[in-house]
Amino acid sequence: MHDLRFISDVQFKEAQDAPLALRLTLRETTLHADYVAEMARQVVLDTYGEEGYTRGLVVHTTIRKADQRRPMLQCGEGSPNTTAVMGIEVRKHF
Repeated sequence: MHDLRFISDVQFKEAQDAPLALRLTLRETTLHADYVAEMARQVVLDTYGEEGYTRGLVVHTTIRKADQRRPMLQCGEGSPNTTAVMGIEVRKHF
């Protein structure tokens, strides 16, 4: 921002000298999001066709943990039926 003149020299120095405010969290963030990943894959395929696999796209998603847990619990998380019930068809291996 300083190089592009969005902030002054004084603001730049103040930003460099300011302490970093970090918030550490100890909550569990691991979540299997197969359902959401499949939905995102479908959107990419619908938009770009097979080129969606080779274009180098990066897809970011967000989901609340409870929203992903619901379908996983209904399908029996970890069971062989999980992917079948959600309708996931593995078409490509990455």
